[in-house]
Amino acid sequence: MTALGGCADTNAVPILITYLQDLSHPGPAGVAAEALEKLGAREAIPQLIQAVRGCDPLCTARAASALSSFGEKQVSREWAANVLARPEPTKIDVRSVPDWMFRQYAVRVFGDIGTRADIPALAAMKNDGTVVSLEVRKAIAAIEAREPKQ
Repeated sequence: MTALGGCADTNAVPILITYLQDLSHPGPAGVAAEALEKLGAREAIPQLIQAVRGCDPLCTARAASALSSFGEKQVSREWAANVLARPEPTKIDVRSVPDWMFRQYAVRVFGDIGTRADIPALAAMKNDGTVVSLEVRKAIAAIEAREPKQ
């Protein structure tokens, strides 16, 4: 499955969409979401939106990240804002995935689609002591590059 996302063969897209649609198996669905993002498979946007709304937390994070990289703002922004609004630290699901992983995906979403208005909230997380700090710096830089000060 992971090999499908590692290849640049767009012939893999229909297979990846099939995996993404099977939300009863969130592991492969999440990997499919990342692979579709890497392949630039915009034709999977409807299925990615469905995954954000109906999959396990890690699959949802991966689908939201893919949507934001395709410029699909509404669904990915809602998801990211909800993640960043949660108190931390918490364990999100039964696999005890640490909260910082979800926050990292959420910050990446804001790096893809955020605006200057999002910078203060992102800046408040710069020194959280996890890998999220690095993602925050990248997200702020991406926003500033997209929206230079006037």
